[in-house]
Parts: sequence; C-alpha cells; structure tokens
Amino acid sequence: EIAERMNPAYVNSRAFRIMFLRGNRYDAKASANQMLSFFELKQQLFGNEKLAKDITIDDLDEDDREALKAGFVQLAGSDTSNRQVIIQLPGVRKFKHLQNELRARFY
Repeated sequence: EIAERMNPAYVNSRAFRIMFLRGNRYDAKASANQMLSFFELKQQLFGNEKLAKDITIDDLDEDDREALKAGFVQLAGSDTSNRQVIIQLPGVRKFKHLQNELRARFY
C-alpha cells in the first residue's frame, strides 16, 4: 500500500506485475504473496524512500558495494531461453554486516 501510494505507475506497471506472474507460473495468489514479500524485504533493506523505485548502484553504500565487489554473485551469461544465469560463490563472500550482503544481493 505504501509503495502504491508513493508511485502507482511503478507498482501497477504491467512489466513489473508480469515478472511475479511468470515467476509463479501465472498463479495469481502466489504472485500477489511474492509481491508483498518483495516489498516487505525491500522496505526492511532500503527504507520507505526507495520502496517505489528500482534499486540502482547509487542506492548502495560503500560497505554494500564492497560486498558486491567481492564477487560472491556472478552473471554467467544466458540459458537457451535467454534468461540470465546467476552463480553464487559462498566461499568468496566478504561483508562487514549481513545487511551489506543482503542489500548487494537485492541489487
């Protein structure tokens, strides 16, 4: 509700909503629940001021960026359906606080 009041175009965007539907095989209830969880996590990690916008590198603080630079998450190209393949390397993790890694992962 907060995000929708702040920026209805962001929350009600067809592309944004279809992302959740596709991820849940077009199960509307599961998609709605995932969207709510998404906004709850985003609010916890970034606060209300960034709730209704895409997170960019500028939204990360220096410690978040250091966690990202450690390389624990890497893009490995695309699969045959042109979806991004992401590899997580837990042995490469480096962060000051767990919040830094979580914010970097969310980005």
